[in-house]
Amino acid sequence: MEFINTNNNTNNQIIDDETKRIGVLNEIFQSEETYCASLDRLINNYLEPAINENIVKKEDIWILFSNSLAIREQSKRFVTAMRLEIERGSLNYAQSFMDTISYPPYLVYVVDYQQSLQRLEKLKTQSTTFKEFLQRRKNVAIQQGEAFALDLESYLIMPVSRYPRYLLLINDLLRYSPLPHPHHQHIKQASDQIKYDLKVMNDQLKEMTDDNKLTSNSQNNCTIM
Repeated sequence: MEFINTNNNTNNQIIDDETKRIGVLNEIFQSEETYCASLDRLINNYLEPAINENIVKKEDIWILFSNSLAIREQSKRFVTAMRLEIERGSLNYAQSFMDTISYPPYLVYVVDYQQSLQRLEKLKTQSTTFKEFLQRRKNVAIQQGEAFALDLESYLIMPVSRYPRYLLLINDLLRYSPLPHPHHQHIKQASDQIKYDLKVMNDQLKEMTDDNKLTSNSQNNCTIM
């Protein structure tokens, strides 16, 4: 008769979880660094030149880029906080997230996103100067050696997809940090907070969509006397 060594199985599971946990931690840090660098390119290569060259009206600038500056600053703080965790040997990235990332800037950005795309298409259609500006900025990025010089649309969507990505990453971290791991509670709190934030965002978007449908129906049913 063979006896299963439960201690060995438990130890192997702990080692396996820790290996996967480190992998998730690396992904969180590296993906945030990449995301932050992309936000830098959005602002340095598109937002600031558009302002400095007076390409479009200030109103258009705000609609196009929303509060991407605030989101970039949050991302920078998150990267800095994670680097400090690495130096300390703690790697409590969930706490770093809760200390540096807040959802209001993302809520504003996500709600504004469709209007941003609509304004972008309008400007590209109606303004040859703006269209040439976009191509010129992309060419500048290529000349500066950026391997993946993206168009403006590709940068603008990044904050929209990033907040849901946080939930996936944090949930992966939670899966491989079961109790009694010292960071489990912080990770659980971060996961619950992001879930709540995403629900608020989705509710806001649904309400906005319903309002737009109501307005459209009202206009269609109006009779001009």
